[in-house]
Amino acid sequence: MIFTSLHDIAYNGSHNEGTYYDVKITVKNNIQKYAINFTAPENGTLSIKNGANAVTPGEEIAEGTILTVSASPNSGYELVAVKNNGEIFPNSTYAVTAAANFTAEFKQLATEGDAMLMSAPGYGSEEAQLRFSDTVLGSHNTSENQVSSDQRSRNYTFSAWISPMGYNGVFMGHVQNSITWAVEGSYGIGVQDGKLAVWYRYWDGSTTGCPGASAPAVSETTTLYPGEFAFITLVTSNDGKNFKVYKNGEEAISQDVEQGGLALLYDACDFAIGDSKYNQMASKVEEVQLWNRTLTTEEIQASMYGYNEMPEGLVAYYRPESATGTTVENLAGEVDAYYRANNRSGNSGEFPVATNIQKTNGRETVEVTYNTPEEENAAYTLQRYGAAIAASPAPVKVYSNLYAVNGSDSQEISSVTVNGSALENVTDPIQVATSPVTVEVAFSVASGIEEVAAEAIYYNNNVLYMPEGATAVVYNLLGTAVAEVAEPAADLAQLPAGIYLAKVSKEGNHTIIRFKK
Repeated sequence: MIFTSLHDIAYNGSHNEGTYYDVKITVKNNIQKYAINFTAPENGTLSIKNGANAVTPGEEIAEGTILTVSASPNSGYELVAVKNNGEIFPNSTYAVTAAANFTAEFKQLATEGDAMLMSAPGYGSEEAQLRFSDTVLGSHNTSENQVSSDQRSRNYTFSAWISPMGYNGVFMGHVQNSITWAVEGSYGIGVQDGKLAVWYRYWDGSTTGCPGASAPAVSETTTLYPGEFAFITLVTSNDGKNFKVYKNGEEAISQDVEQGGLALLYDACDFAIGDSKYNQMASKVEEVQLWNRTLTTEEIQASMYGYNEMPEGLVAYYRPESATGTTVENLAGEVDAYYRANNRSGNSGEFPVATNIQKTNGRETVEVTYNTPEEENAAYTLQRYGAAIAASPAPVKVYSNLYAVNGSDSQEISSVTVNGSALENVTDPIQVATSPVTVEVAFSVASGIEEVAAEAIYYNNNVLYMPEGATAVVYNLLGTAVAEVAEPAADLAQLPAGIYLAKVSKEGNHTIIRFKK
């Protein structure tokens, strides 16, 4: 049909209303570009990408472009630092605002030492984590909700000496037994752009519901970079609906949590240390602690130094020294930790035990100088976790407790002076922090040793023999009473191997014997 004029068009009574905008388009003729410079590092790779495309060294990139920066070590090496224009660059992305000069430094990874390696691709021979069951906090029924059946403590403290080997990722947390990290876990503690961070869920307060928080809790100022060992602590109080994270005993994060507090998922779960299949960030760990209560700041600072005798409330304590094969003995309870491979096998929903715990270098040391006693027949050792340190001056790990242990039968320690100040009790710990320490030990003739009776007092084959009617208190070399007996042939088989002193008493007379079990 052909219309010859507007009068030929019939109006049907309908129309469409719209909203109209003035659009101003500015064309920038000269987009600023900046050179992105980087060199191939030794013992690893440094790559920079613009989307899916690799950037070539010296390539000029438009201002505002977001680049991806990644550094990966060759097998057997570890990342030291990524830098841009000489400054640490902890991010995984770079928004182009100026010329860049990226570098990456790697060093050989120690294959032995006094820390455990939680590995990822390029780090060690096997990707693995350290795991222990959260039943260490109490039992829970995995088929019912958290209100009616859960006996786990929800006020607890989780600590570890940790060294991350990257700027982004998780290194410790609480996860379901059959998986690694990501949202399936209750929470993960790690670093985001080199700053301490926690990705977490909260408990809805009434059922098994545990929604994920929309964003991680990130410290504004507290950093943790590759190569730095730090004592990282998470304390949670579901009564107060708050959790905090500390670095070396100083608060870094405080986060209020909605509804029921920080989640502990109701099904079979583990506390975990190390790399995950999601973030691929390796880490090093030395000591792990779990307490069934919320420690104060002062208690956290004291716990950094470690323990010989287990204090009340410490329910899990793992040290590299207690590792055998792929098991790390719980020095504070029955729930041991296991070194588990990251790759799930078959349809079992379980991760297999790894081949062997890998060791690596631990935290820094400081110098401890100690004297040789002048008194005749006097001798002692300074011990950390029951083992004598090296000859003076000796390297000792930062934040360690040492004890002066008498090695003489006829002399006793009369005083212990540390950096010019005497300990209140000679059995008190000698604290080694981050500065050199000087120890002076003085002796005196042992007192209070008298003959008990003509009968012999001796130890043989787990049995302490003494006169009829005598009693004895047995002490370890730290001065702690570990047994009290009153039988003429007292069975001491329950004592661990070591050196002991037995104070035998009868009718007001006393004698002390020293024996090795």
